[in-house]
Amino acid sequence: MSYVSDPLHSFFVAGDPVAQPRPRACVRGGRAHVYNPTTARAWRQLVAAAVRQQLVEGGGGPPLSSVPVCVDLGVRIPRAKSNYSTRSFSLRPSAPKHHLKKPDVDNLAKAILDELGPLINDDRQIVALTVRKRYITPGEESGVSIKIWLEPSE
Repeated sequence: MSYVSDPLHSFFVAGDPVAQPRPRACVRGGRAHVYNPTTARAWRQLVAAAVRQQLVEGGGGPPLSSVPVCVDLGVRIPRAKSNYSTRSFSLRPSAPKHHLKKPDVDNLAKAILDELGPLINDDRQIVALTVRKRYITPGEESGVSIKIWLEPSE
């Protein structure tokens, strides 16, 4: 996404991105229960902490409310050890170029967008969303870069 103005918020969250798992159902004592698995809890806490830090650095203030916003997420995922040669520690020629496995971009985005509450009042305000996932390059950190803009007026 490219905009004429600078983003309102632009920051990076370091860590290994985890997708938001689907709700699960089970039966206990003859009654059905629905719960959310906790596999993404640590990742979501990292994103929430980065959002709070962004508020402190950006001067605080209330979240954007009732205005359309655009969000860009650049997810960087670490490569499997099997993608590297054991002798030269370089990338194998057979290593995949694109990340075509799980986690899916929509589930990665869900885990991140749910934690943007202090910056954006409600995810219903997001009118444009770009999500890219890719493998990290040597010297890069895994995580997600987050950019938020106001929707430009037409």
